[in-house]
Amino acid sequence: MDLTDRVLKERYKITERIEAGGMAVVYKGTDLLLVRTVAIKVLKDVFTRDKGVLERFYREARAAAGLSHPNIVSIYDIGREENLYFIVMEYMSNGTLEDLMKRKKEIPFSEVIKYGVQIARALDYSHQKRVIHRDIKPQNIMLTEENQLKVVDFGIARAVDAHDITQDGVIMGSAYYFSPEQASGKTATNTSDIYSLGVLLYHMATGRKPFEGKSLGELANKHLKEIPLDPCKLNPAIPMEFERIILKAMEKNPGNRYQSAMDLLLSLQTCISLFDEIDFEDDNFVKDDIKETVSPAPDEISEAEFFPEEYEKQLQEEYETGRFDEDEIIFTLDDLKGKEKVEKRFRLWAGIILITIALIGIILGVIWALSHKKPKEVFVSVPDIKGRQESQARTILEKWSLSIGNVNSVYNYDHPAGAIISQEPERGASVKKGSKISVLVSLGPAKVTVPYLIHLSLSEAQLKTTQKGLLLSISKEEYQEGLQSDYIISQEPPAGTEIEGKSSIYVVISKAKDGINGGVIIPDLSGLNKAEAEDTLSLKSLHLVILKSIPHKNIKKGLIISQEPLAGTFVENNSTVKVVLSSGPPVDKTLKTVIVPELLAKTLGEAKNITKELDLTIEVQSDEGKISDNMIVYLQTPVAGKKINKNEKIVVKVKTKVVIVEVPDVRGKLLMDAKNALRNKGLLVGYVRDITSPDVVPGTVIQQDPLPKTALPTGSTISLVVVKAIDNTLVSVPVLIGKNLTDAKSLIEKEGLILGQIILQSSEDQSDIILSQEPSPGISVKRGTEVNIIVSK
Repeated sequence: MDLTDRVLKERYKITERIEAGGMAVVYKGTDLLLVRTVAIKVLKDVFTRDKGVLERFYREARAAAGLSHPNIVSIYDIGREENLYFIVMEYMSNGTLEDLMKRKKEIPFSEVIKYGVQIARALDYSHQKRVIHRDIKPQNIMLTEENQLKVVDFGIARAVDAHDITQDGVIMGSAYYFSPEQASGKTATNTSDIYSLGVLLYHMATGRKPFEGKSLGELANKHLKEIPLDPCKLNPAIPMEFERIILKAMEKNPGNRYQSAMDLLLSLQTCISLFDEIDFEDDNFVKDDIKETVSPAPDEISEAEFFPEEYEKQLQEEYETGRFDEDEIIFTLDDLKGKEKVEKRFRLWAGIILITIALIGIILGVIWALSHKKPKEVFVSVPDIKGRQESQARTILEKWSLSIGNVNSVYNYDHPAGAIISQEPERGASVKKGSKISVLVSLGPAKVTVPYLIHLSLSEAQLKTTQKGLLLSISKEEYQEGLQSDYIISQEPPAGTEIEGKSSIYVVISKAKDGINGGVIIPDLSGLNKAEAEDTLSLKSLHLVILKSIPHKNIKKGLIISQEPLAGTFVENNSTVKVVLSSGPPVDKTLKTVIVPELLAKTLGEAKNITKELDLTIEVQSDEGKISDNMIVYLQTPVAGKKINKNEKIVVKVKTKVVIVEVPDVRGKLLMDAKNALRNKGLLVGYVRDITSPDVVPGTVIQQDPLPKTALPTGSTISLVVVKAIDNTLVSVPVLIGKNLTDAKSLIEKEGLILGQIILQSSEDQSDIILSQEPSPGISVKRGTEVNIIVSK
């Protein structure tokens, strides 16, 4: 499938296909937001069908995205669109180490050791971050235009190691370099990466892989049992010290290898210091050739040296032919001898003068250096310029002898155009006078094209506007012949209009005809909190009344358990819907175990009251010394929701001040993107409830608690409601009330249901109209379920 010109997540445009590997297809693309070239790795279809593989793929990709090192390819984004799972990463234009090894039959020892140092640095950093690569090989080493190495695909191999892979380039490509423990199916460790790097160094230094085989089994057996040929026997130019390093990294027993990438790195650097021909700091790693010129000593020049051999031959020839003048010759010789003496005296005086000038220059240089001592470096504290306009920020920085450095711009809803969103270094950092401060400047809200909403249902319109980052507001309800209730009749502004994000689209929706069909259908409120229920009912011109709160073992505190009237009931406009809320799991003091309550963001006094009601013991810790009940809980162990024994303690840490963040709006996002958005704010995902909806893409977040823009301390949890895939064995009961009997029968048959009992009831309106139904509209039932109706006569 060719993805060229496709735009992913409305941001990454695929421009051309680069290559296809065993696991993924790599494309070149453009980040339309930051206007930069990126590489986009799209997971192949064979791996997207296994949920376990996808979970591991995302988990390992997120871990790799947290790595930031000069020798590791940066990961910018992880995402999914429809059935495409992809990673957006730094684009490398100079190909892979494998490409370089194919171009160069022999890689100089100096370059091999340089490359080994860079890869060891990357592994040392990743291992400190507890990320194991598991698949070090030439295909996973990229080169910059300056021939700097960068390692790619950290941990991605683990995402598919449980999958049955037999494609060339995946297992076979990796099998040349994987460790004996990987070959035997054991878990990879840090020393597994060190073994793979040893194999790679062997390959680069000798031009041959240490083990060859026609099958995966043959290669695995050689890694486990066979001793590789000494590298020096294949390439006598390899120093013995470097051979020792390679073979130690390739020990069969992990305990005999280097125990850390840092140990290997230090050995490589020690090896460098033993060879003068390697200039480690030089990018090219090779010194220029130095040619020595030896000057003769300034001895006296003999008389014979005044005339070269050719000139003496000329004189002899003129003498023999009689063409020379003896007096002239004698004069010339004497003249030249006198000239020699003059030149000697001249050279003597010239030398004295030059030495005198040099001494004067040295003296003057010392005097100048002493009078121009380098001034002491002055450091200043970086002021806070966030929220300021760029011009104001420049004025503030000038007062501190600082200036604006790199300026990047992005669209932002929370900051007006021209305002600074973030700065680097941050406020309070100590920097030298004259330093530059990099800033991220807001372009203001992004422009969004208004979607076409007319004749969509209200729920479809809400989803479409949410996905566009817009708001939906009902300005009016009116009856329209032939259109069901709660469908869009008109909209303002019209479709295609460019407006700012988070602006409102005002719509007129259809309502039922006055009379027997008048009023509205009560929506299902189960599982919603108070604020969500009020928002839902306000769209229907209905009002919420809370009757009471009762314990419920399965429904979280604050969510609706039941309602009256039931969902699907027709009522008049401005009617009241009464609900019962959950007060949380019932507390049974006879039980030996209890669910840990949520204490984050509460004052210590509140936390003590909550734990006291549950007969739990609380241990309070603080780094600030004195503890008071007004301090805020910012950390708790165990976390909320875990079941513990009553004799266990809950440990909380408190602070006088905590970092307060604004809850982002994750409604309309896929669950993984929502988790990432919350994590970026320092928030955690708490209770996740699944519901079905035929109008929303499975995996989409449609509700959250607390609502967006709620202020919370970092570490707080956010509850989400996510749409799950609809069970094909279940169907939604259609709305029959207000339909005639014939249409009702058609709708029942269309959904695979059975018409059950029909009860006739006298009515002043027309006959054969459905007055009531059971089950209620919108309820999910199995196909073949009976639907009972009451019909007017």
